[in-house]
Amino acid sequence: MGSRDLQCVMRGRHRGRKTAIVLVALIAAWWVLSAPPAYLTVGPSVDLGGAPATIVAVQAPPGALGLALERVRSDVPGHDDLLLREDDGYAFVLSKQAGS
Repeated sequence: MGSRDLQCVMRGRHRGRKTAIVLVALIAAWWVLSAPPAYLTVGPSVDLGGAPATIVAVQAPPGALGLALERVRSDVPGHDDLLLREDDGYAFVLSKQAGS
């Protein structure tokens, strides 16, 4: 390896260090500028108390959830969310396309 090659390698390393330093400086600047203002502070915690005994005493009958669910055959592909407006006769379906 000649001295010219060594100079090219050293110049490339120096450029890489400069790039890293600039990148760290940009991230640090963004961090400081995106921080919330000093006058925003977390307030004291508020104790809301426990749940009332009347709410804790409520028990759902066994199998109640199974009675409320109904499986309907559909041509809709796999979906994430479904909002059924049965009284109005339509539904909203949100699904993720394959590969996205």
